[in-house]
Amino acid sequence: MLVDVNRYEKWREIFGRPAPDPRMRDIELIARFLALYERAEEYTKPMKQFLNSFMARHQRDRDVSALKDRFTDTVDRVHGSLGARPFHVRRGINAAVFDSVMVAFARSPGVPGDIDARLRKLLENPSFFEATSSATTDIDVVKRRIRLAGEVLAG
Repeated sequence: MLVDVNRYEKWREIFGRPAPDPRMRDIELIARFLALYERAEEYTKPMKQFLNSFMARHQRDRDVSALKDRFTDTVDRVHGSLGARPFHVRRGINAAVFDSVMVAFARSPGVPGDIDARLRKLLENPSFFEATSSATTDIDVVKRRIRLAGEVLAG
């Protein structure tokens, strides 16, 4: 399923490369979003172990269509309202900005009309900046940036 959704055209535009990443960073980001969307409250370090645990939990699922739909629907909403490369904040895609904004979009029933201004406000927030630029896998940092993204973007 991850390999399949990794080919999704709008996701490729958001990721910023038309072809899959040979180092599978794109697939890792998809898994990261799904795991944090579903279980952010249970997040523990290290991130790799958290993702492996999430994947193991779903490894034998016969129907992963809900996960696939959650990802593609969220990508559609992000792409439609923020454009093709909203997570390329400084240089390349910022995984911490990506996971928190994607989770905020996935948990919100709609997209506010002033979403561009809200995203700018979020990116200018000193606490969010810190949570997306250093110690980005610390438990409190992950939970703080997801909370802040939800409050600013959907609140």
